[in-house]
Amino acid sequence: MKKIFLSIGLLILFSETGCSKQTHFISDSNERAKVEKDFQAKQIALPMGDLFAVFNEPMTLAEREALTFLYAYSPIGDIADYPGEFYLKNIRSSFEARKEMSWGKNIPENVFRHFVLPIRVNNENMDESRMIFYEELKDRVRGLSLYDA
Repeated sequence: MKKIFLSIGLLILFSETGCSKQTHFISDSNERAKVEKDFQAKQIALPMGDLFAVFNEPMTLAEREALTFLYAYSPIGDIADYPGEFYLKNIRSSFEARKEMSWGKNIPENVFRHFVLPIRVNNENMDESRMIFYEELKDRVRGLSLYDA
């Protein structure tokens, strides 16, 4: 019986410490505050419907901050036309590539945030090509330098 309580206690302890060590996607607190303010303005501009329902889904702190960033600076039409889960899948795919590629950790935070994370730059169709290309090409570029990849 003692072992069971000890095991449960250790499990709770490890799960508590694991949850508190999440890292921010936006490390600068002033930048986070600006993004949050712009996100809140977007929420005010789009009061109808369930456009922000994806924020009720379970996600890490970094995923939440990345999603907040994308929603804050995406055109209103994109937010209305694409489900939040689509954005979250793209965020997770970007994070996966950054984590799995040896050079991923060398991409500066602001470069990743502004040039990797956004799903498109101009008026391209938004689709799942990011996830498809990554799955098809990751083994070919694994171990290569950023330049060679």
